[in-house]
Amino acid sequence: MTQTYRASSLDMLRSDSRIVTVLGPADFGDLARVQSRVLALASIGPATRLGLRADQSSVGWVYEPERVVEHIAEGTAVGHEQLTKELTEFSHASVPGIPLRIRLAGRYLFLDLNHGLGDALLPVDLFAYLADARPDAPLPAWADSPVDGHPLRKALLRWVVRNPRKVVDTIYDRVRPGTNPESTTMATAPDTASTTAFRPWAPSAAVATAVTQSGTTDAIRRWRETHLPGASVSA
Repeated sequence: MTQTYRASSLDMLRSDSRIVTVLGPADFGDLARVQSRVLALASIGPATRLGLRADQSSVGWVYEPERVVEHIAEGTAVGHEQLTKELTEFSHASVPGIPLRIRLAGRYLFLDLNHGLGDALLPVDLFAYLADARPDAPLPAWADSPVDGHPLRKALLRWVVRNPRKVVDTIYDRVRPGTNPESTTMATAPDTASTTAFRPWAPSAAVATAVTQSGTTDAIRRWRETHLPGASVSA
């Protein structure tokens, strides 16, 4: 039976964009291993996000884990010098109605993911599991963990607790009549049409590839812990 889950505001905000990336060289095994591992993750439940697709008739996600393998395919093996060209072509073939596409190309794995399914951490976690060379690699812990809420809520709550006076001032400025210069200017300004020229928008995919030396990530982490201990991982 098809199950439907309501999409959050953050899901809908991200769902018009894609995360398209490639990782390697790594031991991803053969196509059957990639498909079986992605299917195993998707079948755990909607918390892994991989078995979800957008329901075009409602504001929600449809959970159909068995369909996750429909767009996992194998292509010709590629080398590093071909990645820019191949990733560009792969990104141009992206289809909004397909939540997840994976292409195995030798020791490289291409991923095209609906951004509404998750942030940049999801591809990292997924790649790590798919590149685990152990034939009996256990399911990762994150797959059956509850999904955390948006970090902005925690950050906003922390700011409110630390700055109660600013909250009061902000509310008071909003409800106190006639003291907001911006609102006064807007009220007295003549109603004139904008002179800004209209330019239709269209996506223009661009690809950048880079190779980092082994240990670079650890070195950045150590620098952050020493110089900016309060900075988040995203920052």
